[in-house]
Amino acid sequence: MSQVFSEVPPTEPHVVSRLMFEARSVGDELDAEIEVRPDLRAPAGVPLLGPLASFCDTMGGVVAAISTFPVAVATADLGIALDPGARPRAVRTRPQVLRRGRTNVVTEMELFDVDTGARVGWSTMTSAVLSADQPQIYDPRIVTQMMRTTYTPGDDFYAELGLRRGPDLGRDGAVGAQLVIEPWLGNSMGMLHGGCTAMIAEAAALAAGEVEFGADAPIAVVDAHVRYLNGARVGPIVASATVIGREPEALSVRVAQHDAGLDRQTSLANVRVIRRAEPSARP
Repeated sequence: MSQVFSEVPPTEPHVVSRLMFEARSVGDELDAEIEVRPDLRAPAGVPLLGPLASFCDTMGGVVAAISTFPVAVATADLGIALDPGARPRAVRTRPQVLRRGRTNVVTEMELFDVDTGARVGWSTMTSAVLSADQPQIYDPRIVTQMMRTTYTPGDDFYAELGLRRGPDLGRDGAVGAQLVIEPWLGNSMGMLHGGCTAMIAEAAALAAGEVEFGADAPIAVVDAHVRYLNGARVGPIVASATVIGREPEALSVRVAQHDAGLDRQTSLANVRVIRRAEPSARP
């Protein structure tokens, strides 16, 4: 257990609680919903990808954990793509286990507009099955109880997390983002919650987009694939963004994250940033 994530309960609402998911059992399946509040939207007006990735990481992780209980699982990689023109009021998913193997579990989350039923995104994730001597601390079936909160949303979700982005916040002055780890950002295994890793990757990619297109440009992240390499336990987390491809209205960005306190890389992501997202004409 790190110095940040201790046995003392955090005094602040957990990051998952702040996203205010709703989840319920439907037979043997889990049905979940998240409201896309104003503080969960990108400059282009579309949903921020990071909170939806956290939504998928949490819900996909729950069904993966149920399938392996009492042996624990940990996210190994997560991919998510969003309709760049969709602006749903709320998003729902019913995660499915595609494959349960001896060493990993693959889950899929289709994302739908709660009001129209239109598909607005899609996500897959792979969870590594840990050894039998690393049992799950919590029964994953009680996850809905852990989401209850009295949290009142603010104007900028990332700012409230303390997540900063800018042209010189990466390693060695690169474009990027930084996050100081707090106890309420952790998971049950004493490391940064996997959804936070996706949020940091998005913030760093947005910083690259603001440098490329202008600070006030209507930009958004619509596609990301995150590979989890090592647990982030001490911090601060420093994310460095490198533009690896350019189009007139889009960027492909590589984001590498490092735990500065442990001096090791924790994740690597490929992220797509677009400018001037237009509302979808599809019903």
